[in-house]
Amino acid sequence: LDLDAAGLTGEIPTEIGNLINLRELGLTENQLSGQIPASLGSPDKPFILEMNLSSNQLTGDIPATIVNLNTLEVPGGFRICSNPGITINGLTTAQPGDPVYDFVFLRDPAWNISCT
Repeated sequence: LDLDAAGLTGEIPTEIGNLINLRELGLTENQLSGQIPASLGSPDKPFILEMNLSSNQLTGDIPATIVNLNTLEVPGGFRICSNPGITINGLTTAQPGDPVYDFVFLRDPAWNISCT
């Protein structure tokens, strides 16, 4: 599902989590806000390979359901940069030793909140 630069605003609908055959989700370069729905990492989606949520206005911690997905391709399977309000276990940049550092780093090697 490629909705990159589609002019989307508001929150990511939790109903996207109902798409059980979803393999790729591209929502980059929109004006999406709010938290990432935990439903995007539902165990009912065993085939999701790639998720790119970069360049939005998302906030809050990356849901554990996404962190626990073991189907995302490495590297590049999960991208979240350029969302200044996103945190990982409350951190605003990924740091070695953080429990989910490897999850984010392996999927988006340039990751930090600003991707600089």
